[in-house]
Amino acid sequence: VMLEVAKIYVTRAESLPDEGEKKKLLSKVMKSLRDAKTANSTHQDEILRLIRKYSAAAGDGEETIATFDEAVALADAAMEQQDYSEATRQFSRAMELKDQEKKKDRLEKIEYLLAISQLNSGKAAEALVSAEKFAREQKDSPLAPASAVLAINAAQAVYVTAQDKANVEKQLNSIVDYTIQTWPNRAEADDARISLGRLKIVQGDLPAAMSALEKVNTASARYAQTQSLLGQCHWRLYQTAKVTGKLDDAA
Repeated sequence: VMLEVAKIYVTRAESLPDEGEKKKLLSKVMKSLRDAKTANSTHQDEILRLIRKYSAAAGDGEETIATFDEAVALADAAMEQQDYSEATRQFSRAMELKDQEKKKDRLEKIEYLLAISQLNSGKAAEALVSAEKFAREQKDSPLAPASAVLAINAAQAVYVTAQDKANVEKQLNSIVDYTIQTWPNRAEADDARISLGRLKIVQGDLPAAMSALEKVNTASARYAQTQSLLGQCHWRLYQTAKVTGKLDDAA
């Protein structure tokens, strides 16, 4: 009931033209919501989101996040709104408070989502560190293979702008090899092979690209994509051979 009343007052406050009156009404709403937050109910997430959204406008400053659940609730809300910078901040806060959470699978999910939010907020280098760490240290987790692919994607993003490309490529190759060796028959291993093939195509190393792509499982859903990339490689080799007069070698 307190939540529904608060939502009505928030709507009324947003319609007020006078900023002073708006602030005064929102301040009362925040007090009510903080009282409601102390109760153990199924509405905690929505209460926290409202407090987070309007506390600054009420003149209360930033709401202090004191528990793991509060940080996760706000991070989830930010993810829904595609505010990945805020999601990263709140997931990071949740990991700082992780000792409060006893469920291993929930902690693993938060750690994985942190890496996703980092990559989506443009923090590819941080995402690479988070995702690779998770994939290597929690390799028995159901999320570990996906985290390895996330690390590969982050490494590729870092590679594009890196000054020291050789070092980033070494790290990329390491996580690709780890993914293939750890889960050789999973789709994520094929994702790793394709990512390596794409990198080699960009670098102009077509034989290495083809070697990686040819290892993709023929039963994989990604096999058709792989054949398309292999076709591009063969075509580029053919075009080069025409120019150099070495068509026999291309054949």
